[in-house]
Amino acid sequence: MTNIPTDQDNDLSSGQIGPVQTPPANAAEILYPDDQPKPEGETAEPEQQSTAKEESTDAGDYKLTMPDGVPLDQELMGKAAPVLKEIGLNNDQASRLVPLVTEVQQRVVMALDDDFTALKTDWAREAKSDPKLGGARWNETMRLADSAMTAGGAPKGSEFRALLDESGLGNHPAFIRVFRALGEQLSRRPGAAVPPRSRSEILYPDD
Repeated sequence: MTNIPTDQDNDLSSGQIGPVQTPPANAAEILYPDDQPKPEGETAEPEQQSTAKEESTDAGDYKLTMPDGVPLDQELMGKAAPVLKEIGLNNDQASRLVPLVTEVQQRVVMALDDDFTALKTDWAREAKSDPKLGGARWNETMRLADSAMTAGGAPKGSEFRALLDESGLGNHPAFIRVFRALGEQLSRRPGAAVPPRSRSEILYPDD
């Protein structure tokens, strides 16, 4: 006949274990189940992981390859990166904008060069039309200005004259006026070597 186990038979001292009783949950577990600590090894929810990854994106995440000879403007990139991130561009998509940016930069440089060339031309035209510098006096103006620069240690072919040509200042009426006046003062000094007139000045004094 089978014996019916009694409460005493379920005692731990007997070596037999009865049904396991689950301890009741406390109030915090019932009211705030999501705030309880996660078991070791369990990861965060996928949505939380995605949010953390987005927040870690900064200017350093964009590695753009620039054309040869075109440096990457780090300051500009620092300002552009948050905008690129906001509109959702990844590194590959942002890289597609590089050729357009480079083309815009080249067009800006070309426009500036054209404007500067036009400015130098305007300066030369203004100087040649000046009654005290140009017209019949233009060749004399060039001769006197040349003698002043040569006396000051800047003969033809010197670095100073090359700088004048590159900057366009050699065409500016104010610059020409100053060096013509210096040339006139040097020519008036006793014993000063007056630069000879050029052939064109002799043959065409009114030109």
